[in-house]
Amino acid sequence: MAFAIDDILEIFVAKVGESLGKQLADDIFNAIFGDLVTKAELQQAVTDIENYVHQEFEDLAVENVQTNVNNALSELSLWSTSGHTDQHRLDAAKDALVSTQSSLTTYTTRYGIDFLRLTFGYIVPFLACDLSCWISNFFYIANSGHSSKQEVLGAYNELTTRIDADLVTLNNAIAQIQDMETESISALQSESTSFYEPAPPPEKGENRVTRAHAWFVVSQKASGDQRTDNGSNVWPFSNEVAARAQLQPQYVQATADVNARNATRVQQIYTPSQQFITAISGFKTRLATYESDRISIRVHTHTEREIILK
Repeated sequence: MAFAIDDILEIFVAKVGESLGKQLADDIFNAIFGDLVTKAELQQAVTDIENYVHQEFEDLAVENVQTNVNNALSELSLWSTSGHTDQHRLDAAKDALVSTQSSLTTYTTRYGIDFLRLTFGYIVPFLACDLSCWISNFFYIANSGHSSKQEVLGAYNELTTRIDADLVTLNNAIAQIQDMETESISALQSESTSFYEPAPPPEKGENRVTRAHAWFVVSQKASGDQRTDNGSNVWPFSNEVAARAQLQPQYVQATADVNARNATRVQQIYTPSQQFITAISGFKTRLATYESDRISIRVHTHTEREIILK
């Protein structure tokens, strides 16, 4: 199955809207890791996004994020294979994910928020991996039958903390992509000048000559202004109408390309990301009043939480 970044986000939206509890943990975990299980598939999902977001993968910081995500995927797959009994695998996955979040914080501080845009292809798999891990961890602890109230509360606090941190990361990444990647195109413009030049022999005197050219500019913060000009140095046309007419087909195509790229980002990044944010926020709200056969959660305030073991 070929995955794209929006596929990963949409899987979560579909799953978190269904239910709460162990089945949700299984569904999310299996949906992400049952299909997206090889490094090659993950790399393809990352590579696909290069079609509509500028990314840079050479930096050591990016390699660190990539390695941690791959390690967490591997450990979680082994944890799943063990029937969720190999705690060492889960702990190793958690360590890799905590390290990734720490790296994102460190590198964003060091390089600026644009680091999240440049590594967006790895941000989304990380969020999927991270939330799958902590959602699964919470529900397995909450429904294990032998966990203490303190253990359940600790898992709940871990999960909600990760949700908050991951939503901040995604919101910041999306905001930066919108700021840096959104393109605009100027109107098709033209300019002319008139001057006198000696008349060709055998005529005498001077002839008035008009020269013109046309241009347009595609603007984007990430790549800068890209100017298309049909004669800025030589001004080859005798009037502005002719200059604009010659450039009109390129202008029409460039306008269509800009609109298509902007629409692709809306379809494959902004819309699924906003749906993801809304779904996960709603999941957190429902989690605050979660009840199962074993536990009842009551969140009275942002800081006051109660776990009741039944």
